[in-house]
Amino acid sequence: MRLLIAAIVGLATASATELFASRAYAHEFAVGSILVVHPTMNPPPGGRTTTAGYMVLRNSGDAPDRLVSASSPAAARVEIHETRAGAGGMMEMRKLDTGVVVPAGGEVRFAPGGLHLMFIELNRPTPAGGSIPVTLTFERAGAVEVQAVTERPRAADDHGGHGGHAHH
Repeated sequence: MRLLIAAIVGLATASATELFASRAYAHEFAVGSILVVHPTMNPPPGGRTTTAGYMVLRNSGDAPDRLVSASSPAAARVEIHETRAGAGGMMEMRKLDTGVVVPAGGEVRFAPGGLHLMFIELNRPTPAGGSIPVTLTFERAGAVEVQAVTERPRAADDHGGHGGHAHH
Protein backbone atom coordinates (compact mmCIF):
# COMPACT_ATOMS: atom_id res chain seq x y z
CA MET A 1 0.00 0.00 0.00
CA ARG A 2 2.81 2.46 0.87
CA LEU A 3 4.44 1.68 -2.46
CA LEU A 4 1.18 2.42 -4.28
CA ILE A 5 0.74 5.74 -2.44
CA ALA A 6 4.36 6.71 -3.18
CA ALA A 7 3.83 5.90 -6.87
CA ILE A 8 0.62 7.97 -7.01
CA VAL A 9 2.31 10.95 -5.29
CA GLY A 10 5.29 10.66 -7.67
CA LEU A 11 2.98 10.56 -10.70
CA ALA A 12 0.96 13.55 -9.45
CA THR A 13 4.16 15.54 -8.87
CA ALA A 14 5.47 14.71 -12.35
CA SER A 15 2.12 15.67 -13.92
CA ALA A 16 2.05 18.99 -12.05
CA THR A 17 5.61 19.72 -13.15
CA GLU A 18 4.69 19.03 -16.79
CA LEU A 19 1.61 21.23 -16.49
CA PHE A 20 3.55 24.19 -15.14
CA ALA A 21 6.28 23.76 -17.74
CA SER A 22 3.84 23.55 -20.65
CA ARG A 23 2.06 26.25 -22.61
CA ALA A 24 -1.20 25.02 -21.11
CA TYR A 25 -0.22 26.74 -17.87
CA ALA A 26 -1.80 30.19 -17.95
CA HIS A 27 -0.60 32.51 -15.22
CA GLU A 28 -2.59 35.64 -14.37
CA PHE A 29 -1.97 38.91 -12.53
CA ALA A 30 -4.56 41.49 -11.52
CA VAL A 31 -4.56 45.21 -10.75
CA GLY A 32 -7.79 47.17 -10.39
CA SER A 33 -10.17 45.99 -13.11
CA ILE A 34 -7.30 44.74 -15.31
CA LEU A 35 -6.35 41.08 -15.59
CA VAL A 36 -3.03 40.27 -17.30
CA VAL A 37 -3.23 36.75 -18.74
CA HIS A 38 -0.22 34.57 -19.56
CA PRO A 39 2.56 37.14 -20.17
CA THR A 40 5.35 35.50 -22.19
CA MET A 41 8.46 36.40 -24.13
CA ASN A 42 10.47 34.61 -26.79
CA PRO A 43 14.01 33.53 -25.95
CA PRO A 44 16.22 35.86 -28.03
CA PRO A 45 17.53 33.99 -31.08
CA GLY A 46 21.23 33.62 -31.77
CA GLY A 47 22.54 35.49 -28.75
CA ARG A 48 20.61 38.68 -29.55
CA THR A 49 19.47 40.90 -26.69
CA THR A 50 16.12 42.04 -28.14
CA THR A 51 12.94 39.98 -28.22
CA ALA A 52 9.15 40.19 -28.29
CA GLY A 53 6.62 39.60 -25.52
CA TYR A 54 2.94 38.72 -25.58
CA MET A 55 -0.11 38.60 -23.26
CA VAL A 56 -3.83 39.27 -23.07
CA LEU A 57 -5.19 42.28 -21.15
CA ARG A 58 -8.79 42.01 -19.91
CA ASN A 59 -10.74 44.91 -18.44
CA SER A 60 -13.71 43.91 -16.27
CA GLY A 61 -14.42 47.53 -15.39
CA ASP A 62 -17.05 49.90 -16.74
CA ALA A 63 -14.46 52.42 -17.99
CA PRO A 64 -11.62 51.99 -20.48
CA ASP A 65 -8.06 51.91 -19.19
CA ARG A 66 -4.75 52.38 -20.98
CA LEU A 67 -1.47 50.47 -20.74
CA VAL A 68 0.88 53.44 -20.72
CA SER A 69 4.27 51.81 -20.11
CA ALA A 70 6.24 48.66 -19.34
CA SER A 71 9.64 48.18 -17.72
CA SER A 72 11.87 45.40 -16.46
CA PRO A 73 15.11 45.27 -14.48
CA ALA A 74 16.17 42.57 -16.99
CA ALA A 75 16.14 44.99 -19.97
CA ALA A 76 17.45 48.47 -20.71
CA ARG A 77 13.93 49.31 -21.86
CA VAL A 78 10.60 47.76 -22.71
CA GLU A 79 8.49 49.38 -25.41
CA ILE A 80 4.91 48.86 -26.56
CA HIS A 81 4.92 48.09 -30.30
CA GLU A 82 2.48 47.36 -33.10
CA THR A 83 3.12 45.45 -36.32
CA ARG A 84 0.81 46.28 -39.22
CA ALA A 85 0.72 46.48 -43.00
CA GLY A 86 2.38 49.64 -44.29
CA ALA A 87 3.00 51.12 -47.70
CA GLY A 88 3.03 48.52 -50.46
CA GLY A 89 1.72 45.84 -48.09
CA MET A 90 5.07 45.53 -46.28
CA MET A 91 4.77 44.75 -42.58
CA GLU A 92 6.04 47.60 -40.41
CA MET A 93 6.69 47.79 -36.71
CA ARG A 94 6.22 51.02 -34.77
CA LYS A 95 6.48 52.11 -31.16
CA LEU A 96 3.19 53.22 -29.60
CA ASP A 97 4.13 56.24 -27.49
CA THR A 98 0.56 56.75 -26.26
CA GLY A 99 0.12 53.16 -25.11
CA VAL A 100 -2.80 50.83 -25.75
CA VAL A 101 -6.44 51.31 -24.72
CA VAL A 102 -8.12 48.33 -23.05
CA PRO A 103 -11.86 48.87 -23.60
CA ALA A 104 -14.37 48.60 -20.75
CA GLY A 105 -15.60 45.03 -20.56
CA GLY A 106 -13.16 44.04 -23.33
CA GLU A 107 -9.72 42.67 -23.99
CA VAL A 108 -6.62 43.39 -26.02
CA ARG A 109 -4.35 40.63 -27.31
CA PHE A 110 -0.61 41.07 -27.67
CA ALA A 111 0.30 38.39 -30.23
CA PRO A 112 2.74 37.71 -33.08
CA GLY A 113 2.07 39.97 -36.05
CA GLY A 114 0.21 42.57 -33.98
CA LEU A 115 0.65 44.29 -30.64
CA HIS A 116 3.66 43.18 -28.62
CA LEU A 117 6.17 44.31 -26.01
CA MET A 118 9.75 44.77 -27.18
CA PHE A 119 12.39 43.85 -24.61
CA ILE A 120 15.48 45.80 -25.69
CA GLU A 121 19.03 45.14 -24.48
CA LEU A 122 18.28 42.23 -22.17
CA ASN A 123 20.98 42.09 -19.52
CA ARG A 124 20.81 38.38 -18.72
CA PRO A 125 20.16 35.12 -20.53
CA THR A 126 16.48 34.24 -20.88
CA PRO A 127 16.32 30.50 -21.60
CA ALA A 128 13.03 28.74 -22.33
CA GLY A 129 11.20 27.97 -19.09
CA GLY A 130 12.68 30.92 -17.19
CA SER A 131 10.96 34.19 -16.43
CA ILE A 132 11.69 37.86 -15.89
CA PRO A 133 9.79 40.46 -13.87
CA VAL A 134 7.93 43.10 -15.88
CA THR A 135 6.08 46.09 -14.45
CA LEU A 136 3.04 47.13 -16.47
CA THR A 137 1.63 50.58 -15.70
CA PHE A 138 -2.00 51.43 -16.46
CA GLU A 139 -3.48 54.92 -16.52
CA ARG A 140 -6.35 54.08 -14.13
CA ALA A 141 -5.50 50.76 -12.46
CA GLY A 142 -1.88 51.64 -11.64
CA ALA A 143 1.17 49.39 -11.76
CA VAL A 144 1.39 45.61 -11.48
CA GLU A 145 4.47 43.38 -11.55
CA VAL A 146 4.04 40.25 -13.67
CA GLN A 147 6.37 37.40 -14.54
CA ALA A 148 6.94 36.99 -18.28
CA VAL A 149 7.66 33.31 -18.86
CA THR A 150 10.16 32.61 -21.62
CA GLU A 151 8.65 30.28 -24.21
CA ARG A 152 9.96 29.05 -27.53
CA PRO A 153 8.75 31.21 -30.44
CA ARG A 154 5.36 30.31 -31.82
CA ALA A 155 5.29 28.99 -35.38
CA ALA A 156 3.47 32.12 -36.58
CA ASP A 157 6.14 34.33 -35.06
CA ASP A 158 8.95 34.78 -37.56
CA HIS A 159 10.11 38.06 -36.02
CA GLY A 160 10.92 36.90 -32.46
CA GLY A 161 14.16 38.84 -32.22
CA HIS A 162 13.30 41.67 -34.59
CA GLY A 163 16.86 41.36 -35.82
CA GLY A 164 15.99 42.98 -39.14
CA HIS A 165 14.79 46.24 -37.63
CA ALA A 166 17.50 48.86 -37.99
CA HIS A 167 16.23 51.03 -35.16
CA HIS A 168 17.07 48.36 -32.56
